[in-house]
Amino acid sequence: MKQSWNAVLLLAVVLTTGVVSPSSAQEPTARLVAKEAPARVPLKVTVTISRFEGEKKTASLPFVLWINTGGRGSIQLGGEVSIPTTTVKDGVSSVGYGYRSIGTNISCSATALADGLYQLSVSVEDTQMCRMPALGSTNMPPGNQNFKVLTDPILRDGQTVQFAVATDKTSGEVIKLDVTLNVVK
Repeated sequence: MKQSWNAVLLLAVVLTTGVVSPSSAQEPTARLVAKEAPARVPLKVTVTISRFEGEKKTASLPFVLWINTGGRGSIQLGGEVSIPTTTVKDGVSSVGYGYRSIGTNISCSATALADGLYQLSVSVEDTQMCRMPALGSTNMPPGNQNFKVLTDPILRDGQTVQFAVATDKTSGEVIKLDVTLNVVK
């Protein structure tokens, strides 16, 4: 009797799961993945860098990337600024120039999630020349302001989020970064 129950149980398992040979074991999984792979969704991602002195907005710089879910996009905008340097050799001074890179680098990728949500991976790197505060009666030469942000916000179509706020401890300038996601239809 015990053997017949084992046989019935084995038959039930075989009937519900099917018999799979090693050569075809991966076939159903491959078909399932191919069927369920989400279509690439075109997205418009707007990253805005805003600068404030107190409550006064001094700059608002939008950068727009068109990417697909599963893809990546980037914008690099900048240049080089000449920096004068003075050297003294044998009592004679001469002015030369070095160069410093300034500008903005933004990269973004997106993944489609359930319920119309999208996870972005946003990287922002910005370098600019800035005024340095006077030190007593001495005016300081221009300085270099750098900031980097890497974040993974989750948004839905039409949503804007502020994903970073930073205050420059030298100048007091406040930098705010917003991202807006729009599904391209």
